[in-house]
Amino acid sequence: MSHSHRPKGASIELGLAISGATLPEGQIRDITEISYFCDCSKQLVHTIEKRAIDKVRKTLAKQGILSSADIY
Repeated sequence: MSHSHRPKGASIELGLAISGATLPEGQIRDITEISYFCDCSKQLVHTIEKRAIDKVRKTLAKQGILSSADIY
């Protein structure tokens, strides 16, 4: 799946789109499958996931949905 002419972020976004489009309803993908579709390491998938969760938590805390104690 490697495409050296495509920026890594684009490969990840394309991989996630393909993964989502081909995922049967009600099923989930594990980190190994996601890293395969995105052509990246499992560690990078974990890092992206952690950053996304942190971003959502901070946004919810700013909106008063979560207390600042719930962020971490």
